[in-house]
Amino acid sequence: MHATGEDAAAFVGAWERLTGQAPTVKMRQRIYACSSVVGPAAVAGSLRPAAESDRELLVGWYIGFMSEALGEDEPEEARRIVEARLRDASDASGLRIWEDADGAPATMVGFGLPTPHGIGIAPVWTPPERRRQGFGSAATAASTTELLEAGRSFVFLITDLENPTANRTYQAIGYGAVCDAEQWEFAEPAINPS
Repeated sequence: MHATGEDAAAFVGAWERLTGQAPTVKMRQRIYACSSVVGPAAVAGSLRPAAESDRELLVGWYIGFMSEALGEDEPEEARRIVEARLRDASDASGLRIWEDADGAPATMVGFGLPTPHGIGIAPVWTPPERRRQGFGSAATAASTTELLEAGRSFVFLITDLENPTANRTYQAIGYGAVCDAEQWEFAEPAINPS
């Protein structure tokens, strides 16, 4: 089913009328797709598959991503996701690490959610002390290129519209806007036993 903004507004209105509770927008997002990478500025380093020896680093980074980007504090969920992606790494799901020129890990890029013709990139996360050096752009461009060369027609990703840096970064490497979306948060309705 394809829902329009009007469909969402109608559902939200009905929810509020029936429950007496007003849902809130949790996040406004933009969906992007790329079928041809425009190389970012040259950044020293390289992309490599994540290894079992990276587990604790990746768990820490995933916790950081979930906290910063999603407002969630769920370390066990972060561990579960990282362990699953390391265990089930394939051409349909995995994690990559961008290493700087000295071989030090600088950025994490995940991919998954395959469709018949595409695949998604998520998450992309650089620790705060490594930001503004181009590692996230380089890692995203390299991962996107890798996925396209593996036979995908396009690669997609979703951004938070409140993060202008990410939106600019992805457009600069060849991602084009497809549509906008909203995540709504609904409180559980009170159950009336009568």
